[in-house]
Amino acid sequence: MSSPSAHPRRSLRIRRPPGTESAGTPQVPQVPAGRGRPRRLVLVAVAVVTVVVAVAAWFVVGGRDTLTAATERVPSPTPTLSPAPRSTLPFATVLPSTVLQYALLASADNGEWLAVGALEAYLEEFGDGGSSTFTLRAGQWATVDEAATAFDGFTAGATLLAGGTLRPTGSILADGVEVGTYLVADIGGGNATVTWANSTAVLQLTGPVAEVEQVFRAFPV
Repeated sequence: MSSPSAHPRRSLRIRRPPGTESAGTPQVPQVPAGRGRPRRLVLVAVAVVTVVVAVAAWFVVGGRDTLTAATERVPSPTPTLSPAPRSTLPFATVLPSTVLQYALLASADNGEWLAVGALEAYLEEFGDGGSSTFTLRAGQWATVDEAATAFDGFTAGATLLAGGTLRPTGSILADGVEVGTYLVADIGGGNATVTWANSTAVLQLTGPVAEVEQVFRAFPV
């Protein structure tokens, strides 16, 4: 596995499911992650999602049109599998072992990303116990600029996905401040890759379009 680095780690932001999905701009809170001191991973668990199940007709109240809707809360999907083990190095401990109904199936060092300067880098497979799987590549660099350069290299020449539920490119925000960018690439065959930079980290999800977009929205890092 990759060895600890002497480089100090910049702050890493922990994402939560975006509150602005329709705008395609994920929102993330900030969490400090220092090298050589205890880390605390703040995972924002989504207990429920609000689903609109019925919408009443327009009606006039005091001369204005008003739209009313009935809602109910249903549980978020959870995995039926136990996640596989992963490295205990600092960046690896920030990565989730489960996302929605998917659990970590396998994790290994990502030699390709380590070769371009990542302090830690992993190639991982997630699945739901059935036929639905996706691949995660994740790495952390010493500085924000190095992570941004890696992001540019990984997305160079990409074909932007058209017709998805996300805008093909956008910003990742924390309290209204941009902490990174993302890009959704069409790789053919109904599959897509979402690549994003989050402070000193770069992450990449690859799989069927619908699953990748759903997981990206829920991914906490």
